[in-house]
Amino acid sequence: MPLYVVTAGDLGINAQEVEQNLSQVLHLCSEWNALTLIDEADIFLEARSSSELQRNALVCVMLRLLEYHQGILFLTSNRASNIDPAVRSRITVALHYEALSQKGREAVWRNLLQKLPHSQADPSKLARHVLNGRQIKSHFGMKLDLLTCVYAVC
Repeated sequence: MPLYVVTAGDLGINAQEVEQNLSQVLHLCSEWNALTLIDEADIFLEARSSSELQRNALVCVMLRLLEYHQGILFLTSNRASNIDPAVRSRITVALHYEALSQKGREAVWRNLLQKLPHSQADPSKLARHVLNGRQIKSHFGMKLDLLTCVYAVC
């Protein structure tokens, strides 16, 4: 089953734009029988307040589209404690991930370093730095960019 990944930023910043773009994404996912992942969906999930009408409109768009979407949709958020109750009631399964242990960080580093067959980096030493998976991936990406630049003589 394919996975269609989109970030909240890809969908737009105002309710009309988000509704149009998200409707199109969900339609495509239905046509392709694909899973949908909206990364960093915090802006669409946060509890509504009387002082932030534009954000409230975004949450309402998300609620309406969630209500009628027949497929499987994954939403990622770093602010699970502030999810709007109406959104929360539409979530079938919510998963919380604890911070990575040193052993977990080492496994992530080891997995990424396999892409560099001649790397001398020690995953156990790298894992001493307390980073989450996204930060590790970002650090790894910067390392690849630097190596590419050095060998390409930027």
